[in-house]
Amino acid sequence: MGGSHLAESARHQSGVDSLAPTAHLTADEIEQINANGPFSHSIWRGRGVTVTGEEGMAGRVEFLSARIRETIRAQFSDEELARMSIVDVGCNDGWMLESLSDLPFARMVGVEPRAQTVARGRRVREILRIPSRVEYRVGRAETLDEGESFDIVLCLGVLHHVEALAPALQKLRAVCRRMIVLDTMYIASNHLTPALKRDV
Repeated sequence: MGGSHLAESARHQSGVDSLAPTAHLTADEIEQINANGPFSHSIWRGRGVTVTGEEGMAGRVEFLSARIRETIRAQFSDEELARMSIVDVGCNDGWMLESLSDLPFARMVGVEPRAQTVARGRRVREILRIPSRVEYRVGRAETLDEGESFDIVLCLGVLHHVEALAPALQKLRAVCRRMIVLDTMYIASNHLTPALKRDV
């Protein structure tokens, strides 16, 4: 079953808390969520409904959110956070920043290269009535404003998509004042065959 497929999930008790909560959504809202999916890097909850498509890596985004929260909390007080900014470069549909939005950041920014992905997050938040204080923009690491900087930079699940890794990392470092959190996939060295080395 691909994507979030809320209506299908409701029938199969997968991806939605239970069959009953879908009664909180209209048939049109369920259709819109299904049309806007998949939600494979997020777990949206609102109006008694859970929308996700995280089947392949169940628990990953919530684990990552908890670890980021713990790291931020260990380093900064609420008073400090209230004067700080955070950016998520490659924010996908915005779930990670929204999951951290109860932290008292002065400013939260999500940057995503795909406009339709930003729109997908906006639409699911509207349907589930999830308020947002995050500023979203279409862009990528390389297009961040030269004079702009953020206290905390998140770059999660992005680097393995980047063609030129060094310039991307340099740009992230250039816009970061205090902390960078990186998460990416990699190939263990025992899987680096001569053919793969040649192709990379």
